[in-house]
Amino acid sequence: MDEQTIGVDPGLQGGIAVLRLGETAPVFYEIPRDSIDEEEIDVVELYKIFTGIFNSAPKTRMFIEKQHAFPGQGVVSNSRIVGEYKTIRAVALISRYMCNSIVAVMTISSRVWQAHIYPKDIDKGLGKERSVIAYKQIFGEDKVPMTGVRKKKPHLGFIDAALIAKYGSML
Repeated sequence: MDEQTIGVDPGLQGGIAVLRLGETAPVFYEIPRDSIDEEEIDVVELYKIFTGIFNSAPKTRMFIEKQHAFPGQGVVSNSRIVGEYKTIRAVALISRYMCNSIVAVMTISSRVWQAHIYPKDIDKGLGKERSVIAYKQIFGEDKVPMTGVRKKKPHLGFIDAALIAKYGSML
């Protein structure tokens, strides 16, 4: 394997997707959570995941969705999501220097990747359903990652991470 692109969607329901050159479906990883406080990232486990992925190919590009404060959202919620984004980015940058391959870590705004990935004919009022539709069109109906006790709901964190990786692989 020569090249891979990683997409990261930060957040409690976020995810990591690895899209390897020549493969038709991404590989997914949960963002590891601290065993005592599930709202905190387990940075040691995240470091292990990142270095393992980075060392599995000679060339890797990582795109992390940039998080920022949203109007109308609470102070605690805003600080948590921005703090999580910064933690993921810091661990990625540290991991990059501790691996044996070429790794580029970049941030991307949701507006940029969505403008290139979402089909133009999809109604913007659909919200997150737009990601599910785009994922099905790109990777196939039968490959949608599911979550929940009965695996009946699409895993939106994995889906967005895969779409971010797909965008990055097109650059």
